[in-house]
Parts: sequence; structure tokens; C-alpha cells
Amino acid sequence: MMRTLKNNKGLFFAATATAILAGCVSGREGAPTDFFYNFELTSPRGNLVTVCSGYGCRFETKVTINDQDMDRLRAIFARVEDSEAGERKAVQSAIAYLETRVGSETGTSADRAKIEARGVGDRTQQDCIDESTNTTSYLIVMEANGLLKYHKVRRPEIRGYWLDGRWPHWTAVLQAHEGGNEWAIDSWWRDNGEDPIVISLEDWYEFDEQREDPDIPFPGITPAASRQS
Repeated sequence: MMRTLKNNKGLFFAATATAILAGCVSGREGAPTDFFYNFELTSPRGNLVTVCSGYGCRFETKVTINDQDMDRLRAIFARVEDSEAGERKAVQSAIAYLETRVGSETGTSADRAKIEARGVGDRTQQDCIDESTNTTSYLIVMEANGLLKYHKVRRPEIRGYWLDGRWPHWTAVLQAHEGGNEWAIDSWWRDNGEDPIVISLEDWYEFDEQREDPDIPFPGITPAASRQS
């Protein structure tokens, strides 16, 4: 089922401010499901995920990660080294697989890397909110199915608050059980179905986006009241 919205400028900017404030005050604290709850997004229910697209989660499409998908994911994890680094490599391949599989069902197989003006409101395109939300959903499913031995899923993280001269940007996050090191799993940088960038969260905070679209307003998270079944 796909849910759509009608744009509301006032709510649009209110949601943006709320998103930034939430990132400032919460940072790495809280369960990943808190992110979904705070922004009235739909967290995974079992292997049923709600895929965001259109920038700011303007469209939502429910997709089931089925038994065949789970077999494929298990095979991906089985062929890497049994270590933290190996698990992160498997996560990259697993996210790429799920983006490809889900994209054929949602139309997001056409999603292009980064952000562009013509992508706003296009249900085939995804911004960093869509990407971080979807990636977090996929990671939650992996965790719930016992695929993550060395990491746990954290809530998405934000950087950049306009006032510091940088655009707000979100990423999904994994945290190692041993040592607590945190890793950004950022799918926004690449086209749909390509391996996401995986770097330490500390390095991710400093990673230069080199944006080519400085005039595009940050879309924020679409208010739940504007998303319709």
C-alpha cells in the first residue's frame, strides 16, 4: 500500500525544525524505534517494512521481506569473515540487495544518488531522511532475525544545523557490542542498489558533502497528518 501527501508549507518548516532539534538534543541516545515514534513514521513490524520515498517520507509503501529474501540475506552474511568488519561488509551487501529487491516493487530502483531539485515529490527518488529511515528499517529486520552478532541498531543520527554552516543530513547507525564504536551506514551517497558508505560515525560528522545543490531547502520529515493511505 502506498501513502501520499499534500504539501503544507507551515507544517513543512515546523517538521524541519523539529527534526533538527531532535537531532541536537537526542543524538545517539534512545532506541531506533524512538526515531519512528518521534516523527510518526512506521517502524518495522516483523519482516514488514514501510519504505519511504519522495523526499521527507512523502510516500510510504509497505513491503514484506519474504522468506526468499531472508535466505538471500543469510547467504550474504555466511560468506563473510566472522568478525565486526566482516559483519559490516555483509551489511553493505545486504542493504544493496534489499534496495534492489524493494526498488522493483516500489519504483525506487530509479533512485539517484544524493539530492536534486527535480527529486522533491518524485516517489521514485529518496533523500537522506528516506534513505536513513529505510536503511534503519532493514537493519532492524536483520537484527530481529539474528543476523547481527557484533552490532546493534541505533537510532538515525543527524549532523549540520544550518547555524553551523552545514545542511542537515541523516544516516542510519550501527554500534559495535564490544567497545561501543558507532558506524554510519549511509545509502544517500550512491544510486539505488549500490553498497552504502560505511564509515565511523566520528568521521561521518566531518565528511564533506560537497553539495552541488545549495539552493534546495531541506525537506524535513513529512507530517503524519499529511500522509494518506
